[in-house]
Amino acid sequence: MGGSIKIKKVFQLFRDISFILLDRLAVLGTHHHSQSFVFVRVDNIGDFVLWLTSAKLLIQHYSIHGKPNLICNQVCVDLAVAMGWFENVIGIDLKRFICDLHYRWVKLRKISRFGFSVAIQPTFSRAFLVGDSLIRASLAKVRIGSIGDFSNIRPWQKSISDRWFTKLVDADPSAIMELYRNTEFLRNLGLADVRTEIPSIPKLSDLPQEKNISKDYFMLFPGASSPFRQWPTVFFSVVANLIAEKYEWIPVVCGDQSQQELCTRVAEGVDRPSENYSGKTTLPELVEIIRKARLVVTNETSATHIAAGVNTPSVCILGGGHYGRFLPYPDNVKGLKPIPVIKKMNCFGCNWQCLFSQDRTRPYPCVKDVEVEQVMLAVNQALQLQHPKCA
Repeated sequence: MGGSIKIKKVFQLFRDISFILLDRLAVLGTHHHSQSFVFVRVDNIGDFVLWLTSAKLLIQHYSIHGKPNLICNQVCVDLAVAMGWFENVIGIDLKRFICDLHYRWVKLRKISRFGFSVAIQPTFSRAFLVGDSLIRASLAKVRIGSIGDFSNIRPWQKSISDRWFTKLVDADPSAIMELYRNTEFLRNLGLADVRTEIPSIPKLSDLPQEKNISKDYFMLFPGASSPFRQWPTVFFSVVANLIAEKYEWIPVVCGDQSQQELCTRVAEGVDRPSENYSGKTTLPELVEIIRKARLVVTNETSATHIAAGVNTPSVCILGGGHYGRFLPYPDNVKGLKPIPVIKKMNCFGCNWQCLFSQDRTRPYPCVKDVEVEQVMLAVNQALQLQHPKCA
């Protein structure tokens, strides 16, 4: 086992050094500058949604450079385009960007040819082979990023990529909630008069007739980024039955294309007629479906942040891996906040390095042991906050 780990580390080191050299070759001969700026924000949908308020303020601050451009995770492209804030939106398939050299070459060369004058990566937990490499490829005269941490980057990588920035913005090294982190970046960048707020997502599109549910409905999101973060599907079905029986709302199960089987299992466990929209909606459509829902019940996914952004009550089954960073929302931030449901354990904040299970195909104890009764109490609380007569 020890030998295979060493081989893996040597391979990763060779890959990283090779990419540093190849990335430099990819941008040769494309050096020119225009009066334009770009944001590099390649994390997932939930992080992107939490950043929207800060993005709007940054756009205003740098308006002298014209309409901004955006380099983002491919999964966020539809949402970013629908927002209408950006001149160009360049999507990056993160897996291909690291594994497919031709794809990486083409993307880096395309980015370098834009001739950006300012490039900003506000992400706190930077990634060497993705976000930092994209900043380097921008060839911008001004390249701004966060001093960051070591969650997604090794010390030797950070010592190299720190030099790819012309300015690194200070950051509190302690764990703070992402909304505060985004505000901190703005303030340390020089935008003094900013407040921490829950992002407000404007209407993005009209729903097609077949996705415009005429009756009251609630939504279930049984998927998550990893199986160990997923509450058991049977529990989602039980909760769906309890809510449908009490309020006579239609259950709507949602998820992306990869979660269709998971969503089908939940839907099959529901006693009443339900809808299964897994893999059938664009991201802007999903935002509007969540906006019209009476309630959202979800694992720790982007759905809970979207719900907050469209003022829909939500309940989130929250594990302890990143507890405090993305949820719970701060008490002093105004708005309809998600209600987290937790199984409190002393190991919270483990960064998903579980002390009690090595099986990453099943939910970890902090997720699995959340009880249905806890979730139903949270449902009542969430509805009481917005709809007092429902409780």
